[in-house]
Amino acid sequence: MKQGKVVQAALATAAMCAALQVSGAWAQEAAASPDAQELTAQDDIVVSGYRESLEKAIDIKRHSAGIVDAIVADDIASFPDDNLAEAMARITGVTITRSNGDEGSSVQIRGLNAKYAQTLINGMQAATGASGRQFDFSTLASELFRDVRVAKTTSADITEGGISGTIDIQTPSGFNYSKPTFVVNAMGSYNTLGQNWSPKVSALAADQFLDDRLSVVVSAAYTNRTARQDSADAANWTLGNLAIPGGQTYNNVYLLWIPRAESDIRHIERLGLTGDIAFKISDDWSIELNAIHSHEHTEYGQYEYQWYLKNAKNVGGGAKGAGTITDAVIGGVNNDTVVYANITGGGIVRSINNDQVYDQDFGLYTGILKGKVLGFDMVAKGGYSKSSTIWEVDNTNAIMTATADFSLDWRPDYHIWSPTDNLANPTDPNVWTWAGSSGTVAMEAPTKTAEEYTGQIDFRHDLDNMGAWKSIVFGLRWNKLTTISTDLNATSIKLTNAQALGLYTPTPFDNFMGSFSGLPAGFPQQWMAIDFAKERALIGTAADIPTGNANASFVSADYKNNYSVGENTWAGYLQARFEDDIFGGDFVGDLGVRVVSTTTDSHGYQKGAQGSTVYPFSQTGTNTSFFPSLNTRWAPAEKLYLRLSAGRSMSRPDIAYLAPNGAISLSNLTETLGNPGLKPTTANSVDLGVEWYINRDSLLSVTGFYKKYMGLVLKNSYFQDLTIDGATDTYTVTQPVNSPLPYEARGIELNYQSNWSWAPGFLKHFGHILNFTYVTSNKNQDTTPGFTHGMPGLAPYSANAVLYYQDKKLQLRAAYNYRGRYFQNASASLPIYQDSYGQLDLSASYKINENIQFRAQFMNVTDAKDYDFVVASDKVVHYGVVGRTFYFGVTGRF
Repeated sequence: MKQGKVVQAALATAAMCAALQVSGAWAQEAAASPDAQELTAQDDIVVSGYRESLEKAIDIKRHSAGIVDAIVADDIASFPDDNLAEAMARITGVTITRSNGDEGSSVQIRGLNAKYAQTLINGMQAATGASGRQFDFSTLASELFRDVRVAKTTSADITEGGISGTIDIQTPSGFNYSKPTFVVNAMGSYNTLGQNWSPKVSALAADQFLDDRLSVVVSAAYTNRTARQDSADAANWTLGNLAIPGGQTYNNVYLLWIPRAESDIRHIERLGLTGDIAFKISDDWSIELNAIHSHEHTEYGQYEYQWYLKNAKNVGGGAKGAGTITDAVIGGVNNDTVVYANITGGGIVRSINNDQVYDQDFGLYTGILKGKVLGFDMVAKGGYSKSSTIWEVDNTNAIMTATADFSLDWRPDYHIWSPTDNLANPTDPNVWTWAGSSGTVAMEAPTKTAEEYTGQIDFRHDLDNMGAWKSIVFGLRWNKLTTISTDLNATSIKLTNAQALGLYTPTPFDNFMGSFSGLPAGFPQQWMAIDFAKERALIGTAADIPTGNANASFVSADYKNNYSVGENTWAGYLQARFEDDIFGGDFVGDLGVRVVSTTTDSHGYQKGAQGSTVYPFSQTGTNTSFFPSLNTRWAPAEKLYLRLSAGRSMSRPDIAYLAPNGAISLSNLTETLGNPGLKPTTANSVDLGVEWYINRDSLLSVTGFYKKYMGLVLKNSYFQDLTIDGATDTYTVTQPVNSPLPYEARGIELNYQSNWSWAPGFLKHFGHILNFTYVTSNKNQDTTPGFTHGMPGLAPYSANAVLYYQDKKLQLRAAYNYRGRYFQNASASLPIYQDSYGQLDLSASYKINENIQFRAQFMNVTDAKDYDFVVASDKVVHYGVVGRTFYFGVTGRF
């Protein structure tokens, strides 16, 4: 490059930096927002094949003003992954959390907790339930959607709520299809841990009428599956002094609480429906009605086998209620951990059983009117969304006990301990005894609902004779969110030993941890548990509570879980788009500001001293903030783009955190409190990116980013002695707080994706996606005195590697997703970490002809494990197995 060009480039960079400073210290990243895109005609997204879907995703990225990534259905009603979250896991800087055994359920952007990502559906905010902000992607089948856009930067016209980014999911519109279309998918899946088959079917139909002025699309997806997760868990670890009777005293050592073998089994039946009707009134006016509904019925059973080493802190060698520790070995990573303990003289082994049956419903109904008013392009939207969960049955803590001496040994493998107990046959009912007063069944009838009303109007006007200023966009948005949690509680349901004995049955599995070769021999493969169907027949269900239950000692409102939280939000924005030629390259972008005012109204109950008195409590608060944003894109050379985005954004606290009350677990000795005084978390951000679009489906990009978070919501955890129902115990009390210390995160994203069209022979059908994200943050002590850690949920490393093959008939894909170790939260003032996790998935499809295609997927090929620990890797709190899952099916297009 000549010296003059270098100077010009430097001046352009300086100009962008100057514009950044004009927007102030609030500067944060921005993107071409989903709302802004509503004001422009969208291209039809009808592609065929994985390679073509990558082309469309790259095209979306190229034409956005900010940092945007996308995934697009690789064919009509067929995303490249069986689950929307799994598909998004291939995007640079995006990782996912899995639930229900093996399903991707929530999405993290650039390592930040999923609750800090805003999720929109067709540009509208969707109710997400009465507890958290994060959207549960597992409730919606991927076949019902056509593309997902992840905006990692913000702009004034983006709906506020996502400091990590905004996810906009688009459903099909009839105008996306040029001819009548009918698609049907039928698949079956098999999981190696649960050893069961599950069906999944979906269908989509689309057509246009009245000379293509009226379009109609309907789709449906149904699945019925059983998901299972087995794990070696622990309630937590405690730091204290241990005295061995007649032996040595150990001070300031870590000792385990309640180690347990646990199996969670969910039977899930899910139905999803979408419908879209669009009508072109004239060349300038159109109207569209869109509906999404999903229903999920879940039957959940939890089976625990516990070695009752509970709250063993400063107890003179005894483990409370569980015999005496007569021998111990200290070791571990820092030589501060009880890595072996032998318990004799009345040790206790327990079988604890929890049973839940519930229904979840989600609906989003939207009306959109587009037209021209006095030279302005107008988009008016109105929407209603509702999410609800209703428990038909919630019976918990059916406890059976056995007296046994036992030992626990971590030395073979810190990830999982080796237990030894003297129960000859844990499936023999004569070994077990009903736990008496501590084994009572707690029955609950909780409901959680969230309703959301939204009204929004946006205008755009093209500017003439205004030089570089090309258009202005402005709008107003109103949103009302109401969340309600109710709970009736019938506790202390007394059963005689004879009644309880009639409920005993072996667990519905005899292969705990499946084929996991690392499981120590001492772990039981099956044990005696409670037959939930017989339990319901004997004591009734949650539906019986409102009319009374003869087996209950008392029936009352569960004040801990009865609350309501309302949010009323007004937001307005003004944004200008500019475009100019700078040093021979196109320079485009937008500059704007958004103002948001939210009033929060929380109602619930608080308890008096030791939980003896309960009284109503309400709190109201208002927060108003301004959020400036700047996005620029400069093309100094053909196929080369430089981007700079800056701005300020916010995320609101979880709904359950804003409730003034909380919940108590008698079995785990924990109390969780809310905090209606929480403030929104804000973030100031800057992104700087370089992108080289090598060809239609090949891209090389580097993006650096900086974020400063203020008021991050963290969980503060501490010990407190509480007296509940006449029994005094030491509880772990946890409450969310706004961190008084700022967190600063810096990172870089690398992305290289390309087809191999340059390669000889069959190699030209291959292609790859490689991306890597590194993020680091400052370390604070916050809620863990004595321990420093980075931002909660922020994994420093994440990466994706995809190798694919596509010809006219065959498509093959291998995808590996990795997330590094990170700090989760604090419990009992100790930091909990999640270890690194990597998952390999394979998929294949083969076209018999233009109408029929066979498909197969192989999920979690390496049988990856989840691992969480406290303080250091020798202190396990969770080591989980979900097994491998195979999918086989056929797709028909007509």
